[in-house]
Amino acid sequence: MTKPQLIRLIHIAKSKLSLDDETYRAKLQAAVGKTSCTAMTHGELQTVYQSFQDAGFKRQFSKKKGAHVSPNSQGKNKAPEIAKIRAIWLTMHEQWFVTRPDESSLNAYVMRQTKRLNGVGVAEVGWLNSYLAYKVLEALKAWHLRLIKGILKTRRIVLPTNRNGDEVRSYDAITGVYERIRQLDEYLNNCRARGDFMLASSFPCCGFRFETPAPTDRAETWDSLVGCPVCRKQFMRIVTCHSVIMRAVR
Repeated sequence: MTKPQLIRLIHIAKSKLSLDDETYRAKLQAAVGKTSCTAMTHGELQTVYQSFQDAGFKRQFSKKKGAHVSPNSQGKNKAPEIAKIRAIWLTMHEQWFVTRPDESSLNAYVMRQTKRLNGVGVAEVGWLNSYLAYKVLEALKAWHLRLIKGILKTRRIVLPTNRNGDEVRSYDAITGVYERIRQLDEYLNNCRARGDFMLASSFPCCGFRFETPAPTDRAETWDSLVGCPVCRKQFMRIVTCHSVIMRAVR
C-alpha cells in the first residue's frame, strides 16, 4: 500500500476503535516515536497500522459482505481502466472462470498483481492509478484469454484467421468467439433438455462441429439462416430427419 492509503486506513482504525485524539497520539508515539502520520516514513506507517490491527482493528473491503462488483461500485474512478477491470471480472465469474464476483476477491487479485510491480501492492481496485490500472487490466485480459484458449483447444476449435491467413489474437475477437459459442451451447442444451431430436453437423468454413435440432417426420424440412459462431460467416441451413445441408450465403 502507498503512504496515502496507509494514512487513510490508520484514520479509519482510529474511528473504529473509538480512540480520542489524546489516546490516538499516544499510540502513534508508542509505536514509532511520532505523533503525526504525515511526518512518518512508509515503514513507520506500516508499523502503526500493524499496531492498530493488533489492537483489534479489522479492515473491511466492502460495506456489504459478498457485495457484487459493479463497474461503477466505487463512484468516480481514478483511472478509466478500473471500470473495465470490474466488468471483465464479472464476465469471468459468469463464465465460471472465477469463483466469486465480489469486490474483495477482485481486490485480492489486484493486490497480487500490483505487488509484483511495486513490491508493496495496492489493496483496492478503486485506488489504482492510471499506470497500475493499465497493467492490472492487461494482466487480467491475458489470464482470461489463456483460460478461453485452453477450453477452445480442448474442444478442438480453431480460431478464425484474418485476410492474411493469420490467427486472430485480439482480446475482443477471441472473447467474442467464446461468448457466441457459449450462447449456442446454452441453446443446444435447452433443446436436449426438451428431448428434441438432434443431428450432428459442422460449418464448412472452419469445421466447427455442433448438433442441431431436426424434425422426426420424414415429410418435414426445416430451413433457416445461421451464422458460424467462430468465423461469423452466414449459411442457409436445410435440415431433414436424416441430414443437415449448409449452403454459403453470398
